Amino acid sequence: MAVNMHSNTHINGLLFSSSAERINDRTSLILFDQQPLKLKDSFTVDFELSIWDVKQFGYIFRVINESKQEINFSFVNFYGNDKIYLDFHSPITHKSVLLPITLQDIDEKRWLPISIRFDLVADRAELKWKNQLYNCESIGLKNPSHIKLAFGLFGLNLDVPRMAIRNIAVSSENRKPINILLDEVAGENVRDMRGYVKGKVQNPNWLANRYYFWQEKLKLSSDSMTRIAYDERNNRVIIADKKAIHNYSMRYDIREEVLIEGYPGTLPPGEAIYDNKNGLLYAYNTDKAVEGRPSMAIIDLKNRTVNYKNGVIGNRLHHHNSFIGMDNGLFIFGGYGNHSYSNNIYRYDAVNDRWEIVNLSGDAIFPRYFSATGQHYASSQILIMGGIGNESGKQEHGGVHLYDLYSVDLNTKQRSKIWELKEDFDGGFVPCGNLILDENRDYFYTLCYPQHQVNSVMQLYRFSLKDGSYQIVSDSIHVNAEQLETTVFLFYNKLMHEFYTVIRENSNDGRTSVRIYSLLSNPVTLAELMAGKRKPGFWFLILVPVLMLLAGAAFVIFRKRKKQEPELTESPDVVEIPEREPEDQYHIREVEKKNAVMVFGDFTVFDRNGRDISYRFSSKLRSLFALILFYSIDDERISTEKLTADLWPDKDPDSAKNTRGVTINRLRGILADISGITLYHQNSKWYFAFDEEFYCDYIEYRNIAEKLKDPEADRNENMAWLLEILKRGTLYPGLQENWIDAHKHTFENEIYKILWEHMIRLNEQKRFARLVEFADVYFMNDPLNEDVLKLAVTALQKSGKRDQALILYNKFVTTYKKSMGEDPDLSLQI
Repeated sequence: MAVNMHSNTHINGLLFSSSAERINDRTSLILFDQQPLKLKDSFTVDFELSIWDVKQFGYIFRVINESKQEINFSFVNFYGNDKIYLDFHSPITHKSVLLPITLQDIDEKRWLPISIRFDLVADRAELKWKNQLYNCESIGLKNPSHIKLAFGLFGLNLDVPRMAIRNIAVSSENRKPINILLDEVAGENVRDMRGYVKGKVQNPNWLANRYYFWQEKLKLSSDSMTRIAYDERNNRVIIADKKAIHNYSMRYDIREEVLIEGYPGTLPPGEAIYDNKNGLLYAYNTDKAVEGRPSMAIIDLKNRTVNYKNGVIGNRLHHHNSFIGMDNGLFIFGGYGNHSYSNNIYRYDAVNDRWEIVNLSGDAIFPRYFSATGQHYASSQILIMGGIGNESGKQEHGGVHLYDLYSVDLNTKQRSKIWELKEDFDGGFVPCGNLILDENRDYFYTLCYPQHQVNSVMQLYRFSLKDGSYQIVSDSIHVNAEQLETTVFLFYNKLMHEFYTVIRENSNDGRTSVRIYSLLSNPVTLAELMAGKRKPGFWFLILVPVLMLLAGAAFVIFRKRKKQEPELTESPDVVEIPEREPEDQYHIREVEKKNAVMVFGDFTVFDRNGRDISYRFSSKLRSLFALILFYSIDDERISTEKLTADLWPDKDPDSAKNTRGVTINRLRGILADISGITLYHQNSKWYFAFDEEFYCDYIEYRNIAEKLKDPEADRNENMAWLLEILKRGTLYPGLQENWIDAHKHTFENEIYKILWEHMIRLNEQKRFARLVEFADVYFMNDPLNEDVLKLAVTALQKSGKRDQALILYNKFVTTYKKSMGEDPDLSLQI
């Protein structure tokens, strides 16, 4: 199988959360909101569009002028899959033009370029779509117009399609073109190619991350008989357990049960592989024959029939490789069983119902298991990479990690060694069972992980076919390899340009967990992912000193204006020469950026390797984490019913259950990369358990609040550490859901009391500079508190900082008037 190697310039784009989500969770992208573009005579808007779900109607983008009039462009799906279209409509003139889009465009997530030229002189729009030109007359925009663009959620019409947008360009004759790639990986700012902010996005899903971070798609519990196979043509994973066969469609996240009369019969445990050409699923076992039980079921999934066979090899051969050969026959290679490693290639002879060894010549391959196989150049050629084994094949001679690559030609019966890596890998690793060759045949991909570690992580590796040099091109996925039967599969769908990881994880209790993840292709290294972050150009270096000069001039003007203001009456206890304040004698701890979650200010998460993985948390995942965290601190725990009611109040029970399951599984997947925190579900209640290696600033805050109740505790040291926590910002500033109000109210009442009492102490100790620091964090949470203002202004005056006192006073008045609509009634002398 070949992978299409895309240029890394194609890892950009913004995925929109649609009307399937709550309104607060839908994506909105607003461009030029703060400074609308003045456009004269004509302008053109270009972008690439991909519709991801045919079920979600919604508005793709809007052009808004200075009169708040809109021109809309929407996706319409009301009239059947053969009559879906894009509607360009001007509510100003009530004129429309329809652009056809096909179900195949949507099924394949095709990127479709569209160009819209707005002719303000002729009052019309010209749309170029699929190499056809469409005209809409008239549109009603003035010449010139001041415009901004809104993609997704905006205004009164709240419907948003499940779509992706990239490569936005706005051009006109009277200004330089603006190119916005949407190549961010985190944050809400949207920048042009020169690095300057041109807009904001709410609830962003940056597509670039999906080229490095695996997306969990499904998690389910099954039995120890579970077999895994992949149907590339229909892009579905086949999960066959002891009761039935299930097809899971990756494209639409749909799982269906396939009833086959006579299946599963009495099959013993084993493996499975799907013959895409003939539509046959082989569910087989290579172990010794058991009287009365077939060893293989050949299942026709189209006609839903099964044909049982009895051929066996006589050895279980754990972690062997299977593949469909050029003659559509079933082949297996390697494996471990009966205290020995194998290097044989077996072919199943369906006519005679037996396995036969394929005799090969050429370079010898050590017996092994845990190797990877995949298609080479020709249909008759197979690549075999790595594993664990030794030259003799005997278990008593020990097994070593093998880092080599062979090509086997089933037509000529020749084995050829391509390379062997002599590198001493720390701890060692094995590949998963499959490898995927890229379209240019320069590289292949496989998942690698230390299978000897019970709790390990795996990542996608890109190996050079020529010399074995490699790069890691994905984030990690957790795998528990304690049971020998635990197996990892890597599949690829060239139509969707996606990799799929399937983990069949066995446990001691006889149950099996199946997890499925997706990754967009061409995957990138972490360095390549972060390289997309753009910064302002070189001329910024020139601008900085100019801005500094302007700031200096502004300060001089400010001083002159201040002298013209009425003299301020000083309070009687103000001293002209500030007293020297006592110095702090405590040490401020530094938080290690590993296994840490910060919820004050910007939500920030670091995994066990110190990587910032904050952008893996969608707004819903942040809400889920916050809700469970609140209920875990005091060991209260939260019930499934309340969790669902708080996070998905508008969904019906079945829909909420499915959404909850997917969201919780995604959270578990992320937490697997963070040490010291575990999510538990016991007695229908959810909670986190924490170890010492995990850090959360909210947990630290709660610990400090408890310590402050102890009169023997070092108050100054605890307050100093609390100040460092609160300086980051308010508690969960990005969460606006109703359920969090009560938690924030409890926090605010507690923190106001703690800060106020400490500021009173600082004032008595004449530690005015320290008092002002605490006043600053108090104002973050309550910017209109007059008592704190008076305390802080007086402290600044007593420190001889009358200018800063005046600035603080004026800032307070401005904020108060903006919020309350009137000036504050302050009995304050400055």
